Amino acid sequence: MRLYPEDISELYSLVKPPMNGELVYEPVKVGASGGRIFIEVHDDVYHRFKNLESEAWRVVGEAHVGPQVDRNRLRQAVRERRGVPVDVTSGPTPHTVLTQRQ
Repeated sequence: MRLYPEDISELYSLVKPPMNGELVYEPVKVGASGGRIFIEVHDDVYHRFKNLESEAWRVVGEAHVGPQVDRNRLRQAVRERRGVPVDVTSGPTPHTVLTQRQ
């Protein structure tokens, strides 16, 4: 489990026995913000997935955002496994659009 230091004390103060909790193992997460699609990929430290790219497409499919995702950007995000959200939206990135207007 990874937490920011300031979140550890807050979580500790909120959890009291006999509260139950659940840890979820998700090396691939997808989200959307501002009309952009982001994917966050971590190493599969428990080796539960044969192919993280296939898992990424499964997660994208469940989120119903597949048509908006650029295959090459998703593949690169899986290869890099940065552990931070990466924009995988099809078409130009906002930075590219800004550069083209100059």
